[in-house]
Amino acid sequence: MANPTAAYPPMVDTTPVTAAHFNVAMQIVYAYIRKRHDNITASTRSFQQQGISTQMELMNLRRDLAELIFQLQRRLEHLEAGMEALSGRTARPRDDGLVGHFGQDGEGVKDEGVKDEGVKDEGVKDEGVKDESGEKKVKKEPFEQ
Repeated sequence: MANPTAAYPPMVDTTPVTAAHFNVAMQIVYAYIRKRHDNITASTRSFQQQGISTQMELMNLRRDLAELIFQLQRRLEHLEAGMEALSGRTARPRDDGLVGHFGQDGEGVKDEGVKDEGVKDEGVKDEGVKDESGEKKVKKEPFEQ
């Protein structure tokens, strides 16, 4: 039986490498690197432009939101002033500068607010470690952050 690998060329290229081969290979590698660099640069610019446009859009949205809040506050003041005129009562000023609210019967609604009593800390009693004689030994360790 004949050798089956004889029909295939050798796996290792035995062509001598010259400076011209090396220059061509380096030009191919350089062209690839340059293309990747250009693609990355273009993507970076695109992302920067998108980021800038997103920041501008966000600033515009914030400005529009502030304007809407201002308009709503003015409308609320006008509405409450109308309610005041209808009820014949004067509205009490509120802390936030807006006109006070009225109840359904025309009486002013009192704003009691929320009383913060804080958190009561009962603490933990440290009994320490007692040795065999019954004396309390307190082991102090530095606080680790």
